[in-house]
Amino acid sequence: MILTYFLAKEIFKNRAIATTAGILLTFEAALFVHSRSADPEVFLVTFIILSMIFVWKVCSENKLIWTVSAGVSSGLALTIKPQASLAIVAGLVTILFLAKEKLRSRILSTFLILIISSFIYLIAYLPVFQKSGISGYILLHQNIKQYHTQYWPENYYKVMSQSEYGPRLPQFNQYLRYPITWLKNPKILYFEKGIDSKKRLVLFTFNPMIFFPAIGAFLFGLVLAINRRDLRIVFLLLTASFFYFPYLFSSLYKPLTYPPYYLLSSFPLLIILLSYLLDFVRKKARFIFIVYLVLVVVTFAAYYPLLAALPVTYDYFHFLTGLK
Repeated sequence: MILTYFLAKEIFKNRAIATTAGILLTFEAALFVHSRSADPEVFLVTFIILSMIFVWKVCSENKLIWTVSAGVSSGLALTIKPQASLAIVAGLVTILFLAKEKLRSRILSTFLILIISSFIYLIAYLPVFQKSGISGYILLHQNIKQYHTQYWPENYYKVMSQSEYGPRLPQFNQYLRYPITWLKNPKILYFEKGIDSKKRLVLFTFNPMIFFPAIGAFLFGLVLAINRRDLRIVFLLLTASFFYFPYLFSSLYKPLTYPPYYLLSSFPLLIILLSYLLDFVRKKARFIFIVYLVLVVVTFAAYYPLLAALPVTYDYFHFLTGLK
């Protein structure tokens, strides 16, 4: 939340927009729920947002310290999950097309970021190099690729059917295979247990009062980017797109498995864009702006029992999730 605040403030030089972004991210339900597989995503998002701060600094000032910082933070993100490569590509493309410096300077900055991030990634694998050498490093990455592109996509349904996810898997399987369905606001149960007339569960979902307005902000932002050519909006649209559309296009070619929490990397950027648009509402109709923020908090409070495994009635569960 703090990094999102600073990124918003750095981009728009507006404390009100940054504060709104911080508030919205605080009450985003999807960031509240953790799991064994989703926990690394939190650290990944942290370093991605940090790298985006430095990428924007490179675009606006292009000092060596910001270039090095962007490379370091991108490299740290890459050591957590290979999906961070999308953030690196987003950063490089952003600098190449949006930075104010001459083309030669932009190319040099992108090259330096790529070298630094790759170097940090290799450092993380020093134990592998020491034990198995380069061949061990290559074999490890071949196994990782084989697992994510062949074994897991072919066997995940069978494996998950035999776990606690089994009974609900047919209901949320679409969210794991087709990222286009994420736009419906996915709902996945990590835990579920019936207790007499009530049940306890842990639900992964986005706050609908933030999720759907954020999607709308993206679409409206496209119009603004075309009409106004505002580089700030283009930056947010471009970087957010890199954390969704590659999964979407991949699923059209060869569906793998894509947990909806992959969308978390783009969400702080979408929230910043939404906060920028909400600032116009705040200036023109403060009452509507306040009502919206209240609805965000109330909606989060309504979902909280489903995020924290507090006992709820079956009717309450069905009303908020649509599941039986």
